[in-house]
Amino acid sequence: AYIVENRTINTIVSYCYLKSIGDEWNAREISDLFKIDTTEDGSDAQLGQYLLDMNIAAIQEKYPDEDPASFRDLDYVYEFDADRITNEYAVYAAIKCLLYQCSEGDIVKSELYEAIEGLLNFVARQIIEVSKQYQDVTWG
Repeated sequence: AYIVENRTINTIVSYCYLKSIGDEWNAREISDLFKIDTTEDGSDAQLGQYLLDMNIAAIQEKYPDEDPASFRDLDYVYEFDADRITNEYAVYAAIKCLLYQCSEGDIVKSELYEAIEGLLNFVARQIIEVSKQYQDVTWG
């Protein structure tokens, strides 16, 4: 287990922000997952810090005698990541990475971990529903 890079967290948070802008349905779904208004100023940095804190807690579960700061610099600053968020496969991979690194002890039972799992499902739906294979399927 390790503490993911800020870029991994920023990819996830930037995607949430991007999907929330101008789409009331997505904004509500993402806000409901995280119990935070993703359209509110500062919510992106707040969510990013929550994700980092969850990752740190997972490291502390696995390595109780280690200082989390010995794994990497723990300074977190939210920066919008425009490079990766338009590639939903990259977003999916970032979420999977974070979930894997946080799958220690009771962290997997936390509301935030479950919210990240919900976001993973949200991204998977976004990927599938625009695919030609899905579009060609007849409902009924």
